[in-house]
Amino acid sequence: MGGWRRNRSWQENVSLKELQSRGVCLLKLQVSSQRTGLYGRLLVTLEPRRCVSAAALPSSSFTSGDIVGLYDEGGQLATGILTRITQKAVTVAFDESHDSQLTPLTFCNPALDASQQEAVLFALSQKELAIIHGPPGTGKTTTVVEIILQAVKRGSKVLCCAPSNIAVDNLVERLAQRKQRILRLGHPARLLDSIQQHSLDAVLARSDGARIVADIRRDIDQAWAKNRKTQDKREKSNFRDEIKLLRKELKDREEAAMLESLAAASVVLATNTGASADGPLKLLPDGHFDVVVIDECAQALEASCWIPLLKARKCILAGDHKQLPPTIVSHKLLSPGRAALAGLSLSLMERLAEQHGAGAVRMLTVQYRMHQAIARWASEALYHGQLTAHPSVAGHLLRDLPGVAATEETGLPLLLVDTAGCGLLELEEEDEQSKGNPGEVRLVSLHFQALVDAGVRAADIAVITPYNLQCLPHPVPGFTGSLCQLIFGPALGGRAASG
Repeated sequence: MGGWRRNRSWQENVSLKELQSRGVCLLKLQVSSQRTGLYGRLLVTLEPRRCVSAAALPSSSFTSGDIVGLYDEGGQLATGILTRITQKAVTVAFDESHDSQLTPLTFCNPALDASQQEAVLFALSQKELAIIHGPPGTGKTTTVVEIILQAVKRGSKVLCCAPSNIAVDNLVERLAQRKQRILRLGHPARLLDSIQQHSLDAVLARSDGARIVADIRRDIDQAWAKNRKTQDKREKSNFRDEIKLLRKELKDREEAAMLESLAAASVVLATNTGASADGPLKLLPDGHFDVVVIDECAQALEASCWIPLLKARKCILAGDHKQLPPTIVSHKLLSPGRAALAGLSLSLMERLAEQHGAGAVRMLTVQYRMHQAIARWASEALYHGQLTAHPSVAGHLLRDLPGVAATEETGLPLLLVDTAGCGLLELEEEDEQSKGNPGEVRLVSLHFQALVDAGVRAADIAVITPYNLQCLPHPVPGFTGSLCQLIFGPALGGRAASG
């Protein structure tokens, strides 16, 4: 929001922060309430966004009666008269014509935390690029889904992609719960059973033209059968001409049905490569999509991201470039190492985040997955200490679960076991390319049994190892979960970790 009576300051080549420091601009406001005032004027109260640490507005030269302008990333929204200003909020009177511009955003998911809400608002306000940095357990997918829902509410057509089928299917499941008009591109054999109904093939099978297409295919089969039976050259030629015409009609009918289904969808979902111009999207006109969303962008090769990015003028990238980089399988450069040195391991998200910084990035800061003791190292080492554990998980322990006894094992959120110098030697198998350590397997099996004895369900325990060979030769007693074997491996520096 800026004052008009000092409009010369707006023409100077100074930053918005500098204008705020001069008292002629207030930044990062959000609508907190609105009501109808005297003579039908729309009274809108604005306050600092929840993400802003200071609860009070900065000092300014604004007074009641000032003409002020309201702006977003796209430019000026409206002008009005300042009617009231306090340390925590300002109230502005607008004409009724500005009602639709100033309607406060209603979140589809009311449970979003402050950092998630700020990320949604930021992504919607950006003109070209928004990066949502979501560390583990911070609700990145939840935030991305909210952004997509809000974009659809504004009438936007959204193309949503990810580098893997499972990541795309996860978004399909979440959006389907919100009753959105979604369409999943990709071969049905690669899709989860739960989202098959949203695949292009399934949608086409339910379309009005499905019966006509089936009739044409039957006519083609019958023409081929007649062609094989006859020995007359002229008849064979006639049948081939008929089949050629039927195939053209079939192609036209199928493409028309696909175009209708694509155009009717509010959100089209595909892998990055599935958004290729060689696929169904070639049927849509240029400029059909308003926004491209790429989830798990930090795990995707930059080259694959450009396939969907060419479909719209605005993109929203989501992921965590502090985790695993893109997977590289390079034949031309002979080895993944050489390919990484050539720059392929740098994702588009990481490159743009480093290039644009806070101007294009919003980070989610509340994690809902793990005890604060487990998250502390990662927060300090990778996220500048910005991550905080939500109260629902910050102190939760296994012994807090129903039916679980309070023991030493169930009272520890994180246990590090140093096996160095304990004589727990790795297996030396000449024919094996993997690694294994039977002694560490025995250690984890004892810990596993202690948890089961304390009342923890065996099906709720998972053990992870980086090595295939590090598997128990026999199942652990009482282990009835989905894992057929209990596996375990050393963590950083030869240490074994469980928690």
